Amino acid sequence: MQELRSSPRIRIDENIELIDINMEQSLGKLINISAGGFMLLASSDIPTNQLFQLRLSLPEEDSVEFGAECLWAQETSDEGHFWVGFQIIDISEQATARIESLIAAV
Repeated sequence: MQELRSSPRIRIDENIELIDINMEQSLGKLINISAGGFMLLASSDIPTNQLFQLRLSLPEEDSVEFGAECLWAQETSDEGHFWVGFQIIDISEQATARIESLIAAV
């Protein structure tokens, strides 16, 4: 399979949640991330082609907010859980720098 990402994703071993700002609820646990996108493990199906305003709760009580589009979702072998891929579409320079520092720390 050909890699189509412009930057490689880094696997995240910490328990980092992604919060839907509008619903004030967790969408799932961050699995991997790059400057342009991320994958999460969700406990419910997330509609594709939908835009989300998200908060990434980072270690040390830091958080980053950005807009992202759900590109795909696939049920895992564990019924009721889903792998979900997002593209980051709206993010500040400060938030980008914070994500890049998270990536560099891994």
